[in-house]
Amino acid sequence: MLGYASTILSRTERNDDVTRRELLAVAYGLKTYRQYLLGRQFVIRTDHSALQSLRRTAEPIGQQARLEDIH
Repeated sequence: MLGYASTILSRTERNDDVTRRELLAVAYGLKTYRQYLLGRQFVIRTDHSALQSLRRTAEPIGQQARLEDIH
């Protein structure tokens, strides 16, 4: 499957750092394509090294944890 989704960031989101915005983009994509992803295995690929390191985080905190709970 190949898809495209976009959204306009709020003023607060535009002021966030790049890593946070990348995480927001992943969360938005998961929410947008949720109906297609449920019950399937899928891979999220990113070249953003800070997001790749999140996989190794033992206990996510704060907003990162909330965004990871969107499943």
